[in-house]
Amino acid sequence: MGERRIAGSTQSTTTLPGGERGVALPLVIASAVVLIVLLAGAVLAGRGSAATTPPTALPARKEIPPTQPPAPSPVAPTPVGADVRSHVAVVEDLLRKGRYRQAMTMAEAALSIPELRAEDRRILTAYIVTAGMKDIYTHPADPLDREGEQYLVDTYLSLAERARGAGVAIDAPLQVAASAFASSQFRLAQVAIEKALAEGAFDPQLDRDVTRLYVSTLFGMGKWYTSAAADSPLYTEGVRWLVSPCVLT
Repeated sequence: MGERRIAGSTQSTTTLPGGERGVALPLVIASAVVLIVLLAGAVLAGRGSAATTPPTALPARKEIPPTQPPAPSPVAPTPVGADVRSHVAVVEDLLRKGRYRQAMTMAEAALSIPELRAEDRRILTAYIVTAGMKDIYTHPADPLDREGEQYLVDTYLSLAERARGAGVAIDAPLQVAASAFASSQFRLAQVAIEKALAEGAFDPQLDRDVTRLYVSTLFGMGKWYTSAAADSPLYTEGVRWLVSPCVLT
């Protein structure tokens, strides 16, 4: 081992085999210590980083609800019952055959079915009104049959009231009057026109055609009634109706 003096200091060197000079031993040891310290710091830094990283959360467990028995199906509204359907079928068949009064009777019978639905009741009432009006229009006219005339009037007014209460359609009074007059059902025509007047559907000053129809109706009743025996009440009433058109005009 030789010594080299540098500016007042002495540095030891080591001569390796073969004559090469080696690095001083203290420098090697210092370098190794620094390397170890750096490696240790890196390891500790890695551990600290791993410790501060939050663990990945596991997905929440999906709760499966317990199996429930199926809910019972709601009870559907009872459709038109078999009994009602059979009645309606008969009513429609009677209408097609022109047996209107029988159709009315059958529909009336169906209305007595227990626990009848409101809609079925309305439908049956509509059949009654339809059949009843057809029966009126096709009823044989006999102006001298006061009972027959009154039957037509009472039937019409009853049907009109039932139609209004059930909310079903019926011919307007002026339609009834025109049809009745054409069939010489003068008493019914008179009542229907007066009903239109009471309901505000007819203004004698403006609706002159209807006014003339009313005058013709009264004249028709007077003509027929005066064909009865001269000493009968019907004849006297006929004379009164013959005078009435003159007063109205």
